[in-house]
Amino acid sequence: MIYILIGPSGSGKTAIGNNSGLVELKSHTTRNKREGENEGNPYYFITEEEFFELDKVEETEYNGNYYCLWRREVDEKLENNEDVFVIMDKKGIEQMLERYDENKIRVVYITASKFEIIKRLLKRDGLIKMIDRFYHALKTGEFNNKDIADMVINNKEGSLTKSIKRLKSYVRLNRSEINE
Repeated sequence: MIYILIGPSGSGKTAIGNNSGLVELKSHTTRNKREGENEGNPYYFITEEEFFELDKVEETEYNGNYYCLWRREVDEKLENNEDVFVIMDKKGIEQMLERYDENKIRVVYITASKFEIIKRLLKRDGLIKMIDRFYHALKTGEFNNKDIADMVINNKEGSLTKSIKRLKSYVRLNRSEINE
């Protein structure tokens, strides 16, 4: 099963996904590495030329940089793992549903209050990036994606552990339904 985590920046998608016990599908990007990043963490860093040569299952552009999920990444990790997760936007979900059986995909919307998201982004990214990310979330409707989700997790302040447990429970529930 592919669990697609969506939600506004600062909602906790990465923290929940990374602590879920699921294997992550890592995207490729043309953007430059940031301090503390390395190959495969959190992305595979490639040139634009390499980007356009990949067999992609999903792709998007953000702030002049390209991001995609490589078909081989998905196929290899699904071959070796019962469940995986990936973080993407609504456009990515639409592309994934065109390429994979909808019965093999679950969309989990991670949210928090706008106030909490602003606080998290400000702490993590500083004022300018916080404004840019928050504006992007508003402009692209990232706060309004509950309707396309199979499950919603409200990752309010102080509930990260509970949010992780909810995702793990949801994965177990889906596994038991498949095995019946």
